[in-house]
Amino acid sequence: MAATLLSLPNELLLQLGETVPDGTLYNLILTNRHLSEVLTPVLWKFINEAEDDVAILPFASSSRLNNVGDLLTYAIGVENMVMVQKIRGLGGLDYETYGDGMDEALQAAIRERKYHWVEFLLNEVEKQENTFDPDMLGEAVRMAASIPDLPMTQRFLRHGTLSKTYWIGACQQAMRNKNQPLLNLILDQTQPAVSELNDVFIFAVRHRYLDMAEIVLERGADVNFRSSWLGETSLQEAAKGADLELLQWLLDHGADVNVPGLNGRTAVSIAAPYVPVLELLARHAAHIPRRNEEDLSPLLRSTDSPCSKGFEWLLAREGGFEEGFRFQPEEFEWCIRALTRGECAETISLLLDRMDWAETGERILFHVQSYGKPELLNQLIMRGVSLGARCNGGRTILHCYASSYLDMQDRWDKPIFQVTKTVLEKRPEGVFEVDEEGNTPLHVAVVVGNMDVVKAFLEHGALPLAVNKEGDTPLELAQRMDNVNVVNMLNKWMDDSKGATTE
Repeated sequence: MAATLLSLPNELLLQLGETVPDGTLYNLILTNRHLSEVLTPVLWKFINEAEDDVAILPFASSSRLNNVGDLLTYAIGVENMVMVQKIRGLGGLDYETYGDGMDEALQAAIRERKYHWVEFLLNEVEKQENTFDPDMLGEAVRMAASIPDLPMTQRFLRHGTLSKTYWIGACQQAMRNKNQPLLNLILDQTQPAVSELNDVFIFAVRHRYLDMAEIVLERGADVNFRSSWLGETSLQEAAKGADLELLQWLLDHGADVNVPGLNGRTAVSIAAPYVPVLELLARHAAHIPRRNEEDLSPLLRSTDSPCSKGFEWLLAREGGFEEGFRFQPEEFEWCIRALTRGECAETISLLLDRMDWAETGERILFHVQSYGKPELLNQLIMRGVSLGARCNGGRTILHCYASSYLDMQDRWDKPIFQVTKTVLEKRPEGVFEVDEEGNTPLHVAVVVGNMDVVKAFLEHGALPLAVNKEGDTPLELAQRMDNVNVVNMLNKWMDDSKGATTE
């Protein structure tokens, strides 16, 4: 059939195309290029005359040729200028009306690197005193930059203005490709604001495209700019990663070691756990403030580290290793903050060795009770701090640990349970001690409702029927709080205990 059709004049084919069933027309177009050149405008005519959405047309909904974008993309793909001219004649290149279709065709031309078609489409839009949609233009630049194709990118940049987001994206793409000419082209063809240059600079440094970062600095970027994401300068981000090479590069290019981030912390505070970084920053005149009650103190920040080296280095600068050095009573709150942050046994020991723990040991025990801190508890025990000490309300440390679950169980469950078990092992008689209201630690635990703690107390001899000054037992309190699981545990424990006694 195709051979017979090919022998017919084009005008006759067009007339035939308007009379055959639409499905047949569709198949003819897809199976023969010559027929597609002649018959596609007929299909386009059907679409153009559709009263509703093209999805109602009788030919297959999966057709690639059912809208302007598909027709134009197809024509460009097969280099069929005749078809493009026919689409233009039918008004299909009016950007105001068929912008989406032309956007699709432009993207296809970029993907296939058909620069002459890119130029054709841009010229068509410019003849209409129009420009491609800003988002489409931005996407076109991104695609051209990712190829990369400098002439195509340059042509798009001449066509219209990029949004900030797409401009930054194009610069980032050039950096990923390590393409300095492309980056220079984008910078030359546009007039970026300093804020845009700063965003690109932060990206370049963060990904260690330092040759690119230098180009952006020369164009006016601020080396001390604080990113909107973390509120930190590039120097502070490098300090966080203990990246000595990058830190040195930034310092060589004018980074100020004492500029604070949006949270007020300087590079020194951020780098506190890392001695080599501290030494480098100190050589560049970094201000290292003495300890205070703020999180900004480098010495306080250094206690977060699992290693004590940074803490030791900073403490030495404050004379902390001089003979007879002790933290003063007025510094107790600062020391407590440091101890609650402490993650390293050596750091905790260094702090306690310089405190009058004989006077303050019990205060420390109760001040940090809500944080758990197993290592700190062990060191306090080794130093002789009494686990039978009392705080306000006559509570023991077991009372405090039991009540800590009330507010902290999601975050601090494991460490507090760990220190609770330690105290029970070291001083099991604590389960029988009562506070000023006659409550045992079990009274407190059943109200909070933590099953693990209740079980641990029971295993160490706690009494479910012990009576407080109000006449309430732990079992009655659990029933009143409607803690069904706790009630069941207490009843089972008492039943099992009776059975064991009987045997």
